[in-house]
Amino acid sequence: MTEEQYHIIDQYLRNELEGESLAAFEKQLLQDAELAETVELFKLMNNEMPTLLTNKPGGEALKKNLQQISKPHFKNEEAAVVHIKKNNWYKLTAVAAMLIAIAGVAIWQFTKNDKVDLYAQYIDHEKISLISRGNGGQDTIVYANGVRVDTKEDTLAKATEYYNDHHYAAVIPLLQPITEQDTANAKYRIILSRCYIETNAYEKALSSLNTIAAGNSAYQYEAVWLTAMAYLKQDKIVDCINLLETIPAEDDIYIKAQQLLKELK
Repeated sequence: MTEEQYHIIDQYLRNELEGESLAAFEKQLLQDAELAETVELFKLMNNEMPTLLTNKPGGEALKKNLQQISKPHFKNEEAAVVHIKKNNWYKLTAVAAMLIAIAGVAIWQFTKNDKVDLYAQYIDHEKISLISRGNGGQDTIVYANGVRVDTKEDTLAKATEYYNDHHYAAVIPLLQPITEQDTANAKYRIILSRCYIETNAYEKALSSLNTIAAGNSAYQYEAVWLTAMAYLKQDKIVDCINLLETIPAEDDIYIKAQQLLKELK
């Protein structure tokens, strides 16, 4: 890019080009991909980045940094990236490249944060109760590594309370020995897997969920859904999409899966 091209871009973005000059520049935009890309990047940083930086966590701090970097080289000190001082052309290319790089990192990070926001939006931890008739009663004892923990009923009551209070790490040592003793109980394993995902113990979650998904229980596709959510939380978007697409239309979670697919594509 030349000094004159940057000057014309600046005029174009400030709506100062008119008549034949405007027509000629817009024609050039259609023919010159590099020029068009540069204009779009400056538009992004002028128009969209301030909103993006204001509305995202950590955005205000980054905005201040961009303002400080751009302050010596641009006219308007209030914007992160603004109009060019005509006596600073020799510095412009380096400054613009630096700002574009920073903006790119910011957009990547905020896009990643959006995926985390999607996880929080769709994971949907409803209140549960792990206690029901047939759980074993007060005479059934839970052992972990050969050490008595508590009665099964009391252990499940504590696990329920911790889970509903979102203390997922506290649920794991309570529920893990019960699932080891009652391997056929898919409900316990689903709840434990949710806790593993929340505490970033993804391998343990996927090991349990894959077993459930391969079976024929009522929790089969909930296990598929939770596996997809684990991938989403790790920003493994392709794996997440591939799993969501396997959930059949007749399953209760199908509509939610389709809504998430629209968000991801």
